[in-house]
Amino acid sequence: MSNIEVNQEELKEWAENIPMDMLFMEIKRLTGLSDLKFTYKVYEGNNGLRISFESQDLTDKVGFLKLMFSEIKITDFSSKITYNEKEDGTIEYVYWGTTDFKYEHPSSGRNGYSFLSFAYTDRKGWVFHQM
Repeated sequence: MSNIEVNQEELKEWAENIPMDMLFMEIKRLTGLSDLKFTYKVYEGNNGLRISFESQDLTDKVGFLKLMFSEIKITDFSSKITYNEKEDGTIEYVYWGTTDFKYEHPSSGRNGYSFLSFAYTDRKGWVFHQM
């Protein structure tokens, strides 16, 4: 990290204007689930500003596997908003993370599986990597 001081209000405004719909379109394309609906929020977490998102419950889409899952959602897993200092001394904000299937079993227990990593900057836009 840099020694440059980040304006937290500016960072929050930037985060609130990230085109999340493009991330959600990539998830829909990758999963083949065109009817996914997502909610998301920008909030202050333990280690700084965060964005969390999740889909509706998908257990109705997994056929007989719904016997094994009481809930399946697509969510963010390991994500963070950070920044880099560019060569000209300006700050470039970065949102990065992974996308998971988060699932719970009827008899208790839960887990997840990461299937997509992502990063967003104003300069490069979205960059996706299937895991």
